[in-house]
Amino acid sequence: MTHKSICLTLLLLVAASSLSTADDKNQKELPPAPVHSPAGPFVISPTETVRRMSFRSAPAWRVGRALAEVRRKEPNTVLLVTLSGTITVTEVPLRVPSRTCVVFAAGGTVTAGADTSADCLVEIADAEFVSLSTQSGVALLDGRGRVAIGVRVRGCGKVHLDRLTVTGCTEVGLAYTGRGRNRFADCGSVTRSNFLRCGREGVAARESAQFLCLGNTVAECGGTGLAIDSPQGLVAGNTVSDSDVGMRAGGAGLVVTRNTLTGRHIALMATDTANGCLFSENTLGPGQRAVELAGSSCAFFGNTFPATPVLRVTGKGHTFVSNRNLPPTAVPAEGGLYFAPPTLERNCREDIVVAGLGRFDLAITGRESKPTPLSQVQQTLDKARQSHPQDVIVATLKGSFVADAGPTGLRLPPNTCVVLDGSISAATDEPDHRKSTQGRATQLVLMPTEGVASIAGGVLDGALLPQHVVNAPGAAVVVLDGITVRRSGSNAITTKERHNLSRPMFVRGCRVTDNAGRGIWVHVCRGVHAIANVCTGNGADGIDFDAYGRNSTALFNTCTGNRRHGVFVEEPGTTDNTIYANRLHGNRSHEICLYNSSKTKPLARNLLACNDCAGGGISARALMHDNVLFNNVCRPGRLIGGMWSSRDTYVAQNVTDVATNTVTGIGPFFCTPGPQPIMKTDKR
Repeated sequence: MTHKSICLTLLLLVAASSLSTADDKNQKELPPAPVHSPAGPFVISPTETVRRMSFRSAPAWRVGRALAEVRRKEPNTVLLVTLSGTITVTEVPLRVPSRTCVVFAAGGTVTAGADTSADCLVEIADAEFVSLSTQSGVALLDGRGRVAIGVRVRGCGKVHLDRLTVTGCTEVGLAYTGRGRNRFADCGSVTRSNFLRCGREGVAARESAQFLCLGNTVAECGGTGLAIDSPQGLVAGNTVSDSDVGMRAGGAGLVVTRNTLTGRHIALMATDTANGCLFSENTLGPGQRAVELAGSSCAFFGNTFPATPVLRVTGKGHTFVSNRNLPPTAVPAEGGLYFAPPTLERNCREDIVVAGLGRFDLAITGRESKPTPLSQVQQTLDKARQSHPQDVIVATLKGSFVADAGPTGLRLPPNTCVVLDGSISAATDEPDHRKSTQGRATQLVLMPTEGVASIAGGVLDGALLPQHVVNAPGAAVVVLDGITVRRSGSNAITTKERHNLSRPMFVRGCRVTDNAGRGIWVHVCRGVHAIANVCTGNGADGIDFDAYGRNSTALFNTCTGNRRHGVFVEEPGTTDNTIYANRLHGNRSHEICLYNSSKTKPLARNLLACNDCAGGGISARALMHDNVLFNNVCRPGRLIGGMWSSRDTYVAQNVTDVATNTVTGIGPFFCTPGPQPIMKTDKR
């Protein structure tokens, strides 16, 4: 059957179908980055001393000198500084020392004086535990075209900037230099801020691992809106417009998701240091070129490109999967893999599924009263694979199908895509499908170990019989999109021994429910991305990053009512994962748990940011080093930690009313204070 005739049939199926994948829904309306105003029981330590200071209108040198004098006399005191007037920068910038939280009250501003000779408005140098934030609205830092840099952070770690408006700087709005790209759990962060009309760059960050840039607006910054070079950093929910380059990205494992990036010349540029980065669900605006891509093994997934995208790819091993408006001709063959897996909604849009391969379509209709055996589907797929070795097989299955061919289940051949408008179920009357482990089928669907493969739509029902509903071992590029995966005898979606970042796996918009074990299990893998799934009612965890699970993400998922944890990050070697913006409620143990049974090899360098865990909270009790827990909502749940050899995990800007003795032993704690009363004894 030809592709055109298949499409005519599918148009009728789509019109009648009530199934929907995440592809179109996620792209229509993406929520902003869920940054929350932090709240905690103390700023840095339960034993800290806090000195409150306040300033109305004053020159910056006078404020800086007062802060330096108190810091010299009281090196360990936390300074809580309220600015309620205009701080004018003349000869020197406003210099903020370590362990200082600057809170802008209504009317608080920092502005360049008429005859200023300073090169920046605010300077934070060789410091840590510093924040600039505001009680309400945004705080204005105005260079008035007279200073080069708005906020300069140099040789620092653990500096947090929130709800600032930096404008009128001749060079850079925020210039952030950390204490080394290999120094983890020392990250800087900038959230909910505006950078406007800066001459060269809006935000520039380097030498700072795990840097967080969330929910900011950058406009009319002449050269580059965002210039972020950060290993394992996170850039999400930002809007960039009216710059030559929307974003320049670098750093191994950087995650760039749900941003709007527009550049007059280039929307997104990835540098030579971009290795194993994820660029997902971004909107890339028009310009001379949509993407300029160096580096290696980066994944572009679910992005929206402009109508006529132009790409320049000089790097190697990149993958372009499920992107909108991106034709296969835009991706050079030597630069990466182009894969447009079909769904019910867009099955007829792409004649080419994989660049360099043809397409061969199959339509298979299953019976409703007596489901069609999967063995018939298997024979059809195997025959098509043999007859069309240079094509991607696109099989549209409509109706009901049942496993009948022993413990293996349906084996997808390499380069096969399934569009399911119906269901595939385990056979409950087969003698090999007993509830004992000995007789249990291994999986309902087995993905190939090479090439590409996808399943979109429909229901995969294990009837509590096979160990896995979907098993995806090996190195194929795999996409599971908009499927209901339910009732496995153990784990619903399993992937193991996946080591090549150039062969990622994506699980998007799936409903994973009522399985006996885990919902999504990532074990000894790299490059597995769970995005916008619902994992509920499972016998263990909603999502589990198990031993040696690396360079993977859980983004925008909802995990509720699971019998163990919402998200479980566990065991040795589980490193460099990003757990961001998930909603985790009502799970029986904890909403997020970090755990490691090893006493010698740590769980390390994972980033957990902006998750809503306001039920069971976060448990972090393991041998773990250099993780970051940033801006997670744990109230009324608890943030629990300190079991055996944990150290150097940075717990920052979370929302928690946790008892003070439960956070000791993890690592440094920092929480920007909220509104504070101005006392009569404060320095004026």
